[in-house]
Amino acid sequence: SVSTNSLGELVIKTTCGDVRNGSLFAYQEVQGVRRQVPCSFIVDGSTVRFAVSEYDRTKALVIDPIVYATFLGGDDADEITSSTRLATTGELVVVGFTNSSNFPKSTGAYVSPSSGAEDNFVAKFDGKLSKMLAAAYIGGASMDKPWDVAVARNDVTNDFCVVGETSSLNFPTKSVSYKQTHQGSIDAFILRLNSYFS
Repeated sequence: SVSTNSLGELVIKTTCGDVRNGSLFAYQEVQGVRRQVPCSFIVDGSTVRFAVSEYDRTKALVIDPIVYATFLGGDDADEITSSTRLATTGELVVVGFTNSSNFPKSTGAYVSPSSGAEDNFVAKFDGKLSKMLAAAYIGGASMDKPWDVAVARNDVTNDFCVVGETSSLNFPTKSVSYKQTHQGSIDAFILRLNSYFS
């Protein structure tokens, strides 16, 4: 099915998950100046159209869905395994694992005192991928890999839950944790982080 969300994005539901097409940017070149023309998606059943405000019909109108992209990583291998998006702000949170010794971290975010061959990272970006809002580096002395991330439901603080696997005997836990010691060769882990990853 096809629909639009509160951010004006086109959302296409597939068997592999939702595909989102960012909000539209339309413009005309007038005397060498690019002038924006308000434009949005309209969904009518399975048909998608553009709703365009008044514009100069004697000049070309360019309608170009905005696509954002950025690199994330350090001096070695880095891989993203999952992501989620805050519907209210459009912020994007990604999780993955890294071998980089200089993977970017934000001031005040949690950083594990010891690291292994592969450690978890969690990073949050603004909706345009122009700013990294927070990034944390979490793991123990061995292999740590996150497999999924989600926003904690019914939580106004926008905490994030991360699940994955670890072979680190010293994977960080809290004194009130359900299990504080590593049980087998590879254990599952569950993390809950606040919106600043601190």
